[in-house]
Amino acid sequence: MYNLTEQLPIAGSSISTISYYIHSFLSESISKNRYKVAISGTAADELVTGYYDHYNLYLYEMKNSRNYNKYLNDWKKTFGKNVRNPYLKNPELYFNNPDFRDHIYLNKNEFESFLISDFSEPFNEENYSKSLLRNRMLNELFHESIPVILHEDDLNSMLYSIENRSPYLDLNLFNISYSISNEYLIQEGYAKYILRESMKGILNEKVRNDWKKVGFNASINSLLDLRNDEIKQYLLQNWKLYKFVKKHKIEKIINKDPMPNSYSKFLFSLINSCLFLEKNEKEE
Repeated sequence: MYNLTEQLPIAGSSISTISYYIHSFLSESISKNRYKVAISGTAADELVTGYYDHYNLYLYEMKNSRNYNKYLNDWKKTFGKNVRNPYLKNPELYFNNPDFRDHIYLNKNEFESFLISDFSEPFNEENYSKSLLRNRMLNELFHESIPVILHEDDLNSMLYSIENRSPYLDLNLFNISYSISNEYLIQEGYAKYILRESMKGILNEKVRNDWKKVGFNASINSLLDLRNDEIKQYLLQNWKLYKFVKKHKIEKIINKDPMPNSYSKFLFSLINSCLFLEKNEKEE
């Protein structure tokens, strides 16, 4: 079993996502190879589209365009084939309900039911733009994905004395990106179309023309063998957190095979929180 406790950053919180647990090993390897600066692609998705729901939002923006049927068919031939989120399989998801956001925290209601005491946290957005697509991207940029990424990037990089740089967060690039008409952000089934075109003849063509969104993430199953009885016992021991979480519900999750991505993320967060609390208790 990987020792997650050793990888916990010196900070007032646990690791935010499984991606940044893996990122810590990447940072360690970069340092061992004596590189001093790491360049990330952070914020490219938020500047010129990239997430699967951005395409649904784009179709909503283009619903009155004379080219709408073409854009819809492009989605069906490209992005639509790779969507796993059940809500986003509907390309016209936002047409009847522009405020729909349940896809962001998949199985949220089920996970809330795992708590011994009732708890629910509403999802809120700031209003920056009348464009549904742009407003979603700006909330991701200012309040959701990017602040978390930068925080974790900084912790991992500084732990190994690496300077982390995120060139897509350049102010001038931000201003240029948000001056581009929505219609040109996605073309021929390609999200980040503007960025892809700018890299023609520079980037490997197979990578440049890949429709599939490839995130930097991993399944909990790649870290732990949840079929191993010893590991199961370890995860179901009397952690302090089980004063607030129904242990029998967690046992059911551990036994899921295969494990859906949302459950994998939840289980990592639970294990990580348990270890974080244990580590801080010992240090106190």
